[in-house]
Amino acid sequence: MQSSGFTVIADKLNYLRYMSHFQCIHRGSFFAEMKTTLPRKLLPEAWGFVCPVHTPDGGPCGLLNHLATTCQVTIEAHKNLDLSRVLTTLGMTETAPLVHTSQRYLDVLLDGKFLGKVAESILPGLVAKLRYYKVKGQHGVPKNLEIAVVPFNSTGGGRFPGIFMFAGSARFTRPVKTLATGEIEYIGSFEQVYMDIACMEGDRKKTHDTSRDFADEHSVRCGFDDAVLGFQPESQEYVSVSDGQTNHGNTTPLVPVQS
Repeated sequence: MQSSGFTVIADKLNYLRYMSHFQCIHRGSFFAEMKTTLPRKLLPEAWGFVCPVHTPDGGPCGLLNHLATTCQVTIEAHKNLDLSRVLTTLGMTETAPLVHTSQRYLDVLLDGKFLGKVAESILPGLVAKLRYYKVKGQHGVPKNLEIAVVPFNSTGGGRFPGIFMFAGSARFTRPVKTLATGEIEYIGSFEQVYMDIACMEGDRKKTHDTSRDFADEHSVRCGFDDAVLGFQPESQEYVSVSDGQTNHGNTTPLVPVQS
């Protein structure tokens, strides 16, 4: 696979550039040789975890990325974590009924270990209470537990349905504000895809969100690109600039007015 390039010389051009090396992540040299552009794309599950701006030009573009400002990597691993008792009180059963029933059941797994099954009818209430215990730190539920709920697909395809929980180390997490309690919950990249999270305050009126991004749009970027850009887009006054030599079609770039 890869036999070189595991060490990088820290570029001390300035302090922020030096510190950015400690937030740097790389897909690997194997993907740099691929002809497809799929490994270089910024997928939806990377929102809030990987900075969409700070990546170099040329060959490493999209492969050499940096963690967002609020992204945290879990260090503590809960190896002997047992959630069977609390899940049983919430409605989980060890096996599904043997008799024929129209009720569908989802598998419950913790770090790949099968714990039981949950009926689809009680799934929303069970997950809501489990997240409440997680935010409050009650009943032995860790605050950095990742709870990914994959529902049944109406077309029959997609990922395997179930409740997939992860409590190991070396996972990306980021904070969001839980609307029910107003407290901070740390979520993972897998569970974020199946959650309703409002990016801005106005989005809550349009969707049935359960969480909201903890900070503004700068929390999904790293600190280095904010310092390089030197301005906050939402607080700048813009004017249109038209250059016939470089602009073709109806594109009109916007640049900030220098005050």
